[in-house]
Amino acid sequence: MFAGVLIYNMVQTMKNEVTEEIEQKKYKHEMKVNENIAIGLLKNEIIYIMLEEDDDERVKEYDKLC
Repeated sequence: MFAGVLIYNMVQTMKNEVTEEIEQKKYKHEMKVNENIAIGLLKNEIIYIMLEEDDDERVKEYDKLC
């Protein structure tokens, strides 16, 4: 249960960060992050990000995921 809550919180944080970066003025409709795809991408990559020992590389991997 706690792992599910952790992943959900991480996805919401990532979703909020990415939503702020989207330039809404360029689009006719409001652009949103697809939560199902975000969860799928995160669950595959989060292990590699957490196991990375180099902090700079960890941040790069997280930014690439976003």
